[in-house]
Amino acid sequence: LPLSLDLSFSTRNLKKEEVDELAIRIPTGGGKEDADAEYIYVFRIAPSSPFPREMILEAFNAGRALQQAEDYEGKKNLCKANPPVEVSHALYVGRSYAPRQRFRQHLLSSKSNTYAIHFAAWAHAIDLRVEFHLYRFAGLGDPGVQVLEDGLWDHLRPMLGRRGDK
Repeated sequence: LPLSLDLSFSTRNLKKEEVDELAIRIPTGGGKEDADAEYIYVFRIAPSSPFPREMILEAFNAGRALQQAEDYEGKKNLCKANPPVEVSHALYVGRSYAPRQRFRQHLLSSKSNTYAIHFAAWAHAIDLRVEFHLYRFAGLGDPGVQVLEDGLWDHLRPMLGRRGDK
């Protein structure tokens, strides 16, 4: 993989201002230099995070259950949980043409139909420490980047999200 842009954050107080401060370091993907670029990104549990995967999945599943409740009036837009894999510290593997916007979608709660982690909707109580790694690929084309994303997903076996293209 090429060198990555790396960020780390805590889910304790994910407010818009904090997310904006983090996101400013991430490329928008809309510049001339990105005309033929795509980005693959990975969210992973930081080694310094004190929470076991089981507790993280329990908090995530509680957030999903809340969204599935009949009286829930918001969007049902949390990504899916995957069967647990003991060796994985990866939370999510994805790709985007607009990485800054996609990063924000994953961190904040949202009223859109876009599926994402939406950490602010469920992870604030556990103060999860997360690392974000962003990789830029140019000139490979959609099929080439899809193969890379799928290979990375298969290797890392993330806890959340789905594999591959829709």
